[in-house]
Parts: sequence; C-alpha cells; structure tokens
Amino acid sequence: MRSLFDHVVRDRLRVRIDHLTPVTRPRWGTMNAQRALCHLADALRIMFGEHSAGPLQGPAFLRSGVVRWVVIASPLPWPKGLKTGEAFMVTPAEPGAFERDRVAVHDLIARCTGPEATPRWGIHPVFGDLSGC
Repeated sequence: MRSLFDHVVRDRLRVRIDHLTPVTRPRWGTMNAQRALCHLADALRIMFGEHSAGPLQGPAFLRSGVVRWVVIASPLPWPKGLKTGEAFMVTPAEPGAFERDRVAVHDLIARCTGPEATPRWGIHPVFGDLSGC
C-alpha cells in the first residue's frame, strides 16, 4: 500500500504536485489541477478534524475492517467515474489562487507526516474512524 508515511511515496507526490500547473489536464477523472489540489486539502483537513464531514454516510458494512482494507490498503485502483463525496469538495477553487492551494497541500502533508503528527485522526464520512488502520 502506498502511504504518505513512506518518504519515497511522499517525495514522489510532492514532485507530482510541483509539476502541476493551472492548465494541467486531468489524466484520471474530471477535476482540473486546482480543483484536485483543493480536494486533497479538504481530505487532509477532514483527517485532522479541522473540517467536519458531517454524519456518517453509506451502509454500515463500509466501516468494517475488511471493506476498509480493500478500499484503503489493497493495491486495487479506484474505479474510474466514482463520484467524490461532497465533504471532499468544500474548498472553492478560486481563480488566481493556484499557488496558494498548492502550498496548502504541501503544508498539510508535512503536518500529517512531521514530528508533531498524531496517530489519532478525524472521522471519515464513509469509513468512520480510520485511526490505526
């Protein structure tokens, strides 16, 4: 499983983020580069408990350990065309703020993996408590 806690994975992600431009075309879904940066920032803010994802959504079986492992830790790719939850689309992609959004994602990744990182995370809107996953 790829993880931000693996410095090789984290460094590759940082390079990919640094290569994005406001006109970078989507290679997987439909989000433009800035919308994707805002999406990543929203997901990390939910993880830190800084952004509320609202009540748990979806059927309870999605919060079982096996299902969470398949979705989060297995090498299976995310299916194309999967809709992103509204909780992960809160921060607006404001014109002219691309660099601000890029810096925000870098800062959030550093907080997640730095010396002040906590093993306790916020509640995921679909999978529930992911601490210790």
